[in-house]
Amino acid sequence: MTPPPQTPFERLRAVLLPRERIAVALSGGLDSSVLLAAAAKVLGPEHCLALTAQTPYVMEEEVRDSAELCRRLGIRQETLAFPILPSLADNPPLRCYLCKHALFSALAARAAEAGFPLLADGSNTDDLGDYRPGRKALQELGILSPFLEAAMDKADIRSVARGLRL
Repeated sequence: MTPPPQTPFERLRAVLLPRERIAVALSGGLDSSVLLAAAAKVLGPEHCLALTAQTPYVMEEEVRDSAELCRRLGIRQETLAFPILPSLADNPPLRCYLCKHALFSALAARAAEAGFPLLADGSNTDDLGDYRPGRKALQELGILSPFLEAAMDKADIRSVARGLRL
């Protein structure tokens, strides 16, 4: 007999469960918010850390939303101020790579200092169809992408969001 197909949450749970502690790069957008809420449900809020980069190009509303989500979930959040890099001033072709590399290097270092050796982001399978030079930076840095590991797209993430009442 064939087992019933797993739901998106069950696939994500299978990816998260072996991790004991996880830090999530929380932008305040849907993907990272769902990832953080799912990690809290699977691992417990005390085993999760939210790291939010406060940059000139992130909307203040998303930073506020991320703080509210962390309060609701009982998860510690740290906000790191991150200025625009001088190397991006001339808008170089690899700006996304340079920015992601610098940003996630800083977030991963802070996560490790706080006792969270794993940093995760909200990349999903729908992101793979676009040209995303920043994805290469995440791979080089060893950033986890649980939605990719669970073969989840935006529709799956929205389904998990509804199940988690986000």
